[in-house]
Amino acid sequence: MTDPVIIVIRSSYTEAQKRATYKWNQKNPDKIREYRARTYLKRREKKDSLKDLCELGKLVEAVSHPEFRKKRAYTRRSKE
Repeated sequence: MTDPVIIVIRSSYTEAQKRATYKWNQKNPDKIREYRARTYLKRREKKDSLKDLCELGKLVEAVSHPEFRKKRAYTRRSKE
């Protein structure tokens, strides 16, 4: 017979910590609002910067298109 497998599920916060956080959140809604606004702005700035990189990537892709490549490349002839 095999022994039963015991799985222990742990939370990173204790129940007392969860209660304390909940109470603090209830008492300080303005601080939470400010934090969320700052987080939103940071996320938006990051998204905008990534959008610029995407545009740059599209430009590089467009320039490397075969239509825009040199038709004849200069080749140096060896002196023989």
